[in-house]
Amino acid sequence: MDLTTSVHILVIACTAVAAVTDARSGKIYNWLTFPMLAAGPLFGFLQGGLGGLIEAFVGIFFCGLAPYVAWRAGQMAGGDVKLFAALGGLLGPFLGIEGQFYGMLAAALGALALVAKEGKLLQTFGNLFFIVTNPLLPKKRRRRITRDMQTSLRLGPFILVGSVVAIVLAHPSWWGGLR
Repeated sequence: MDLTTSVHILVIACTAVAAVTDARSGKIYNWLTFPMLAAGPLFGFLQGGLGGLIEAFVGIFFCGLAPYVAWRAGQMAGGDVKLFAALGGLLGPFLGIEGQFYGMLAAALGALALVAKEGKLLQTFGNLFFIVTNPLLPKKRRRRITRDMQTSLRLGPFILVGSVVAIVLAHPSWWGGLR
């Protein structure tokens, strides 16, 4: 088994642990994310020398950037940010962003299912409308969106789904490819 495949299996195992801890406690712990963040540049260097090291740091930066902005806005938890950044370091910027995309797509579908189950689908779309349009409206026409009007979603399980999809698609030999 080559180093890339080993790293991909490690990523799936670590995101599975993160999914379980996030689902159970609402936390993705530093004892999981910090070693992953450190392992990315190490594996990058072992695989590709200085170029692999740089690619790992580029992956950490780009895969962590949007989640960091969301965290600063109070819309994402810190463990999710560190996990996304670690995935960028381990998978590289392209596969990391791909995994992030699939994970957020799964989260969006999961959120729709959750609010529909709770009977809040129309209210959620109304809130979304005002979140987007409030900055464009005069102050007296703006609608205040409070935290109790929003739905919280734990991303760990969806990050696992996104990582698995991206990694499996990157290994056509695992599933027979497109024949």
